[in-house]
Amino acid sequence: MQDGKVLEEARQAAIAVFSADPGLARPEHAALATAAKAWTNRTTPTEAS
Repeated sequence: MQDGKVLEEARQAAIAVFSADPGLARPEHAALATAAKAWTNRTTPTEAS
């Protein structure tokens, strides 16, 4: 499978998840919600100084 096709399939899957559960409140999305929160709360080295 080509990278572009894989990326497009992942993008479509993400759109479907967020369309169905925008707040990622469903139990099956708990791991994704945790990862999204960690990503949102990350700091860069310049921000941490």
